[in-house]
Amino acid sequence: PLVSEPSPQGAGQERPSPTQVTICHILRPDNWACSLEFEPCVIMNELDELITLGMVLSPSQENARVGNRTICLDLRSKCDAGGKLSDLVSCSSQGSTLDLFIAPMVYLPARRLFQFLIQGYNARNPPVNSSMNMWHYMTRNADSENTILDEKPQVPGVSLIGIVLVDSMVPSNTKVSSIENYVTVTLRLTTQCDPRAILRITFPVEYMRGENAAFSGPAI
Repeated sequence: PLVSEPSPQGAGQERPSPTQVTICHILRPDNWACSLEFEPCVIMNELDELITLGMVLSPSQENARVGNRTICLDLRSKCDAGGKLSDLVSCSSQGSTLDLFIAPMVYLPARRLFQFLIQGYNARNPPVNSSMNMWHYMTRNADSENTILDEKPQVPGVSLIGIVLVDSMVPSNTKVSSIENYVTVTLRLTTQCDPRAILRITFPVEYMRGENAAFSGPAI
């Protein structure tokens, strides 16, 4: 049955089994700029450069230029904001391992920064020691042996100052027709918060008050 009050934080968040493979999706950050390159675009640029130099392409080269241009523009549109990025880079996780898979005809040039977002679970407890808070990065070949091309171990992870637990969220009105509603949120901190600290809560934009909605008191 539907209930108006959500359960305490973590009560309904079952973590996957360490042996379970979970399909995930990478997301674009706000300042997204496509840093991927595409083989058809490289071929297209090489042939376009020959034309710029005044060379006449053979029929096979012209067909290759036209065909690769079509594929190149399609791949670029997927990489740009609004495109289907998962067609270019897919990901999966198992336990504490996250794998990114780059699609055929797609590659990341050396020394180029690739930023992305990925959704996951909040930590229920901080790492027991510093050795449990280390990242290990590897670049692997797509061959059957997954040959390691590059490796960087012992990268320090994020240090958690504390965890904010949401014990309850209780609305004063649970009717759909309600325009104004006050919600009591009960938070519990695992670490003492000294005076004059800032607690910032970000809510979904869909919860923002409408411009023409009637209300009393401070509005958000």
